[in-house]
Amino acid sequence: MANSLQELWNQAQQAQAQGQLDQAEALHKQIVASKPDALPSWQFLSARAAARGDYATSAHAIRNYLKVDNLSAEGWRSLGVAEMQQENWAKALEAFKEALKLQPGGMANLVYLGGAAQRAGEDDLAADCLSLALQGMPVADILSGNSKAEPTLKAILEGAPAFLEEYVANLVWGDIAHDGALEGARWRFHETKEPVWNDPHQKPERFYLPAIPPKPWFGHEDLTWGKALEGAFDDILAEVQAALSLDDATPYIATHMAEAEQWQKLAGNKDWSAIHLYNGGIPNERILSKFPKTMEALEKLPLCRTGGRPVEVFFSLLQPGMHIVPHHGTSNARLTVHLPIIVPEGEGCMLRAGDETRVMEAGKLFAFDDTFEHEAWNKSDSLRVNLIFETWNPALSSEEQQELSEVMDRYDQWFSGRGRRMDFLGTTFAQAAQAERLFQMAEQTIRSGDPQAAGQLRQAIALSPKHKKALRYLADMAFDAGEDMQGLEYLRRWGAEVPMHAPTQYRLAVVEEQIGTAERARAAYLRCIHAAPGNILSYLYAGYFFEQQGEEDLAAQIYSLGNDVDGRLTMLFRQADADPETALRSKAAFQCISRRMHALHQGATRNAPRILEAQWVQNLDHPVGYREADQKPHEFYIPGISPHRFLTRDQMPWAEKVEAAFADIKAELLAALPRADEAGRPYLDAGTDMGAAFDPINGSMNWTALDLFRDGKANEALVGAFPKTLDVLKAAPLVCVGDAPFEVFFSLLKAHQHIPPHFGLSNHGITVHLPLLVPPNCQIRVGQEWRPWVEGKLIAFDDSFDHEARNDSDDLRVVLIFEVWHPDLTDEEIEAVRASFIARDSWLKARRVPEAPASTEEM
Repeated sequence: MANSLQELWNQAQQAQAQGQLDQAEALHKQIVASKPDALPSWQFLSARAAARGDYATSAHAIRNYLKVDNLSAEGWRSLGVAEMQQENWAKALEAFKEALKLQPGGMANLVYLGGAAQRAGEDDLAADCLSLALQGMPVADILSGNSKAEPTLKAILEGAPAFLEEYVANLVWGDIAHDGALEGARWRFHETKEPVWNDPHQKPERFYLPAIPPKPWFGHEDLTWGKALEGAFDDILAEVQAALSLDDATPYIATHMAEAEQWQKLAGNKDWSAIHLYNGGIPNERILSKFPKTMEALEKLPLCRTGGRPVEVFFSLLQPGMHIVPHHGTSNARLTVHLPIIVPEGEGCMLRAGDETRVMEAGKLFAFDDTFEHEAWNKSDSLRVNLIFETWNPALSSEEQQELSEVMDRYDQWFSGRGRRMDFLGTTFAQAAQAERLFQMAEQTIRSGDPQAAGQLRQAIALSPKHKKALRYLADMAFDAGEDMQGLEYLRRWGAEVPMHAPTQYRLAVVEEQIGTAERARAAYLRCIHAAPGNILSYLYAGYFFEQQGEEDLAAQIYSLGNDVDGRLTMLFRQADADPETALRSKAAFQCISRRMHALHQGATRNAPRILEAQWVQNLDHPVGYREADQKPHEFYIPGISPHRFLTRDQMPWAEKVEAAFADIKAELLAALPRADEAGRPYLDAGTDMGAAFDPINGSMNWTALDLFRDGKANEALVGAFPKTLDVLKAAPLVCVGDAPFEVFFSLLKAHQHIPPHFGLSNHGITVHLPLLVPPNCQIRVGQEWRPWVEGKLIAFDDSFDHEARNDSDDLRVVLIFEVWHPDLTDEEIEAVRASFIARDSWLKARRVPEAPASTEEM
């Protein structure tokens, strides 16, 4: 098999290289039919289907890919796109969530998820994702920079700005009017066009009130409370001198801001640091307790507040020689106020806002609109300390301040909660992204052989406890180091996150079985089968586990279902090169199914000795003792009945009556024959494995069946057209399932077709042919005897003997075929045979793989 697969792969690669994509597609389909974990083939089939717009087939291929590699963010993203193309919004949403879990740092994952959420009617999630993905991204990058983007991504990007603007406006404004100073106010979310600024130096990053006149600097004439604050300077200075500690300071520019070129020099260090009394409205009680007089002075001012508390109050510490580069603030609704506390002598400490630069002086406040471009310096050789807070722009009335406070509270609550609301990540978005960065660092460390990788992976799962890739690595590393219980803990956590990933569940099940945790092994085996119902090893190992647990019937059901998937399951132990453990379990499967079938047969036939001796031959582990060398039924064999290749007329007392109805039966056939292609089916289903000799008729209408009854079920589309046929067949002892004949059909064999030698299922029935349309040179062989079909003359034979048929003419051959009981069988024996088949069929139909807990966390 390996050589043929390699050959198929080589042919597929060659076809692709030559641009013969249809041929390559056919070859890749053959590959995955034999090797379902052939990932490159699934990738090709997915891309090929998507290229012709067949997104359902593309999604099917991707899902098969993900059954093997479910840690592929790209795979989940591609699946989401395929589902969106079919407008399966909920399925797309789940796929993009998986992509984001695996790659939270990928902007595209957020955009796709936001777009799917919007179309699925989950606007809150859509806004969270799109705003996180696009914040800080220039409009040009969105609208023109993605001209070559995948069409679905491009469409989401193009619609995102308008969606976000409307969403945020509806969220924060409510019934608050846009009039007075608030007229035209808006949150800036990648406007579809660049705003017209009132001043070229002014550019609010987040919230803009165009009705407020542009003014960079504000003095005592604007701020009635300014002199009172300066009057409290001595008290504030005293508290600073007594309580300010560099140990309390944190970098003002966080480490992750190093990604922005302008902040690289200041990010993550204390060259510019802050000691917060309030940050985002959250008080630092320990620090506040050291500065009571400072806060007493500030509480009298029109501070910007959220939740009744000041939004931001902090001491800004700028080290000697430092330069805070030009940047813009968030909103012109607020003023940033500096009260310099400790200022080195000279004119080295300065601040520029707009076109004007001012020198700092201790105790003299600076108030400016920080939406104007601004920057600051400490060119001295000692530390500079400023008290910084925010007040409302005096252009706003007290009513407008109150309204904006409510608006901004709503906005800040939404904005700050975006990443925390993505509970499907198992952590906040920020922590998930940080964990992913740590994981990527660990991967590089692993490749270099550095033992520090395990520590980095543990840091990743401390931030994101459900980080699948980190848990997988940690499990592998622990098992490799001989730390089996630690490895099992990680494996269990990993398995809980991927309940439908068969390879992980299979591995977990085997380990749990080995250490004796039966309930966990049971759950993992069941999840494995449900996740990959086409993997026979799952059935084989699960069945053996249940058998060892004393659940014999469940084991037999699982073995048998696995054998339906691939008949090799119970034959692997016969292969010389079989893995010893696989061989052990394969033999156990064969024996377990054999015991179950034997028990069912015995229970149904105990009152009929000849039938009790019958054998379900495929369940025997020894050769069958057939009475005739050329008789080999491959399902059910009754050794006690006579081996008749052809029946004689005296064995068919009903034959004359059937033959007498020949003209009526042929007339009904001829009336139905024009719709044979529509109403018929290939006698052999496509994919039936009977050898290369059957290829011309396998899955082909070259051998067509027009079914009246099949497997005991009437073909309602045809039976009404054959009343006389069915009426006369009542004279024959038809093999029935319940009240219905098991098999009645017209067999259409086209010109120059050959049905190669083969054996039937059982010798309990006799196959009967009534030839209806027979051109010259049409004949059938049973055993060593050839017989021609003659229109209107019955041929009855035991198809458990070797037999074949030929139509060597230029025309169609048609015979009516039905099955009657073997003439040796008594009525009691017929009932016993029927009971055995019914018992077996009922058991087969009742087989089930039980449901399993969703994860090991339920254990």
